[in-house]
Amino acid sequence: MKTGKNLIVLFAVLFVLFLSLIQEAEADCPDGWSADTVSNTYNGCDYTIYYCYMTDPNGVVYTRIDWIAYDNYCIEMIGTSAFWNNLNEAIINKLMMDNSFPPCLVMTYNVMYSRAKCWKVINDHVNEICNIINCGYEGECKVMYKICTDYTAIPPQVIKELVGTQSVDNEMCSAEMPDFSDWEEFDPDEDWMTECFVVDCDLD
Repeated sequence: MKTGKNLIVLFAVLFVLFLSLIQEAEADCPDGWSADTVSNTYNGCDYTIYYCYMTDPNGVVYTRIDWIAYDNYCIEMIGTSAFWNNLNEAIINKLMMDNSFPPCLVMTYNVMYSRAKCWKVINDHVNEICNIINCGYEGECKVMYKICTDYTAIPPQVIKELVGTQSVDNEMCSAEMPDFSDWEEFDPDEDWMTECFVVDCDLD
């Protein structure tokens, strides 16, 4: 019995330590990528996206979400395309505000937004936050944009054009998204963690 109690205590300590570390961390980015954050509100619920970005030698900007800190009383919204599209727009809008873009000449795309298809959720009831964490980018949803500066406008305007989308499957992630509306299982006032589950590119 003592061994069992010790294991429970150890798990609780590790769980709290993990939550404290993730609250202080930036996005965990691949070599050559930079980390950034953007905060926004969706349907009255606050969130912060921790993401990575890099620019290749051809001037194409790549972005990918690492994890999201989200109001845990709104967690069931992650099952909608509208939520993920809102994250996409928040990152792209920040890029448009923080960077200069070339004139609107003929080009294919110059910005690639990506999000993983496989995620898990860790609830931190003390801070009232759900940490939505990617489980790897073996599968992903990609959105290509042409973002450029229209110098025929007065004053010049940065404009955005959707070029296309791509879905890359992840055969290693097959669990269905939990029913986060079941508050008996996913009580916002308790600590819990899900297994990795699929978030398709088109949820609606």
